[in-house]
Amino acid sequence: MDDFEVRLSVFGKSSEILKWLIENQNIPTNYKLFKQWLFTQRKWIYNNYEYNEKEFTHLLKDDGIFYIKRKTIDNSIISFINKEDKSYYKINTQGKEDLKHLIENKIIHPSRLGLIEKITCSKTGENYLTSKTSKYLDKGVNMVIEKISLIAFFWTDEEYF
Repeated sequence: MDDFEVRLSVFGKSSEILKWLIENQNIPTNYKLFKQWLFTQRKWIYNNYEYNEKEFTHLLKDDGIFYIKRKTIDNSIISFINKEDKSYYKINTQGKEDLKHLIENKIIHPSRLGLIEKITCSKTGENYLTSKTSKYLDKGVNMVIEKISLIAFFWTDEEYF
């Protein structure tokens, strides 16, 4: 595939990505084998998830990159209980009955986007991103987020916190 550039995007829950990575340890570089590998990936998605779409192109963005488009939360409806601790916040739904209904019925959930500034491996004390350990593959290993900066809030249909 000398005349091609391939960009691979993976998204999902980390446990699902791990499941996929275990089954896809070698990505072929031969054109015919790579084409067959792509068809195999489509079958893998259909066999592992209740995904009814037959075409994935609607998930591609204008730049050709595959990512989830998030709906950000308007900062004006977010207030922090403690100005020093951005972990605890409140969403003001006053006058927004539709939004209140979606939140109360757990149809949507607020979630945070943060920039990890320092992350350490609990076992080695090294930078987790460059250590040779994995919290999924090695026993007794945790990823310790020591410093994170809040970037934004967004809506999701999954409850993470």
